Amino acid sequence: MTDLDELIVDIHKVSEPNMFGTPLDRLLVLCEKLLVSHGYSVAEPINFDFKIKSSKDLIMMFYGLLHHKYPETMRNHTNIKKDLRLAKQMYESRMLNGANKEVALNECGEIIHTLFAYEKEFKLKYPIRDFGVLGQGNVGWITDKALQIMNSKLVSELEDLSEEKRQKDLEKAPIEERSFGDLGKILEHMEEKDG
Repeated sequence: MTDLDELIVDIHKVSEPNMFGTPLDRLLVLCEKLLVSHGYSVAEPINFDFKIKSSKDLIMMFYGLLHHKYPETMRNHTNIKKDLRLAKQMYESRMLNGANKEVALNECGEIIHTLFAYEKEFKLKYPIRDFGVLGQGNVGWITDKALQIMNSKLVSELEDLSEEKRQKDLEKAPIEERSFGDLGKILEHMEEKDG
């Protein structure tokens, strides 16, 4: 029996409901092992600070941020049908990248948040006034720019976490290995801990 066959058997065992339900965490671990065994890299899911459940939530979030930042826009007319269509196109475009609807909606929420938080970086010709700024046609570049900003922020956060881990590992190392004169020993010690 191959590793793959064993994983499939384990998944079937874990998937069987018992009196406690289906142990999803164990199933996720097994699925991750399956993907890694086939050469995929697996990352932890992104946890968003908010939960967007529908296109209407996206629109409400957008206009809430817009009205907070630009109170004068509260009197502007909105075309809810157009906004709903654009919101649907927006999250469906995220789903084309493999995200399920829940993740796609939350990614869109993060894109909206990024647009308002980093508005100056977008160098828009006109001020933000309605949801149309997030259309996927001629202004699709706005979504792309927001994704670039989000990815840069994520990379920066991961680098910070990596540096913190390196510092903690260095602090745990015996004092004689902390000197940078013997970098080989430090690297060897770190590889042993990671391995």
